[in-house]
Amino acid sequence: MTEDSISIFRPATADEKANFVEIGKKNSLDIFLGKLANTQQEYQREYKPFCTHCARVDFEKKIRDVAAEYNSSNPDVGVSGVFKFEEFKKYGDMTRFELVDTKDTREEKLVDRIRNVVIIGKEYTFKCKVRGCGLTVFVPNEDLPKMEALLNKDTKKKE
Repeated sequence: MTEDSISIFRPATADEKANFVEIGKKNSLDIFLGKLANTQQEYQREYKPFCTHCARVDFEKKIRDVAAEYNSSNPDVGVSGVFKFEEFKKYGDMTRFELVDTKDTREEKLVDRIRNVVIIGKEYTFKCKVRGCGLTVFVPNEDLPKMEALLNKDTKKKE
């Protein structure tokens, strides 16, 4: 558009509105991902593993199942395409994970113009027993006793 041309805004007609695609409207995936991110943050604050990959795969499978049921059902039966996916706690249950590796996290600090390597925490690598997803949880030094207590509580339950 050049400076000479003038743009006039007019309301859309009913025929034009029929072909509109609404942009920016939240769909079920956006709502799910928002809830999943909030739950994942809660688990990260507590330094607990949370398998987002499994949650997302299960959600997509649930959508496929509901869509297939909805598409194949008789319209007179009244099958709705609505479902709830609220079970996030099972993706953060410690019995779902196996501790694979533990290693120190190091960082270089400059003290009196000399580089020193300082251990700032530990990385706990877990493997999901359901799908084999790998994930790592970083725990700073000041919260290591909390993580060790969590791991010891988990091993006592198994015995």
